[in-house]
Amino acid sequence: MPRRQPGHALAMLGLLAGVTSALPVRAATIDDELVWGAWFNTATLSDRLSVISDLQVRSSDNADQVRNVLARAGLAWQLDDRHQIVAGYAHVITHPDSGDSLTEQRTWQQLSRRDTVASLPLTHRLRLEQRRIELASGDTTTSDRLRYMVRTTLPLSGPNYVALQNEIFLTLSGREALNDRVFDQNRAYAGLGRKFSPSVDAEVGYLNQWLQGRADDTRNHVLQVALITRW
Repeated sequence: MPRRQPGHALAMLGLLAGVTSALPVRAATIDDELVWGAWFNTATLSDRLSVISDLQVRSSDNADQVRNVLARAGLAWQLDDRHQIVAGYAHVITHPDSGDSLTEQRTWQQLSRRDTVASLPLTHRLRLEQRRIELASGDTTTSDRLRYMVRTTLPLSGPNYVALQNEIFLTLSGREALNDRVFDQNRAYAGLGRKFSPSVDAEVGYLNQWLQGRADDTRNHVLQVALITRW
């Protein structure tokens, strides 16, 4: 069998990152500049069982205030060397520019697969979310959402690396109360990372979040800083 080259992995990421170019042009696109901070952790309980969690704080435009706080955790089971399943819960608090804070509660299930393509690690992640969302109108709606992410890292000198990933979000149900679209958003990310130890990484990078709205779209230019730990 012919050996696949790194270009295959990068081509896949590029294809997913460019998915929005094939969508219809909307009336207008709003550009915002945000800052996201995140802490991702994996706590190993046994050879197969672990708890994965993340805590994220996201700003409003121009980092004027905190807009979102997200706390998420899940129980993970390692099926084999390449496959893992997870089930968990997430709680999201949103502080709009005006009005009271809104909350979202999610249960979620996830399947991930790890591959190696020409010595480069490639991770696929498929996540299904059941969302209970508080709306600004005071009503509450439910929605199911499917997410697919692909990620790779390219080694640099020493402990440094480049991280590339793309994630697509599709709304499966409850669209009428949201943006009334199947395609919800796309997140393309490129960052620089450093492995400080076998259990601690840090990354800083640029994330382009494209959200499809009911009338206008939003393109968020995000400075993302992340701490990644393993216990």
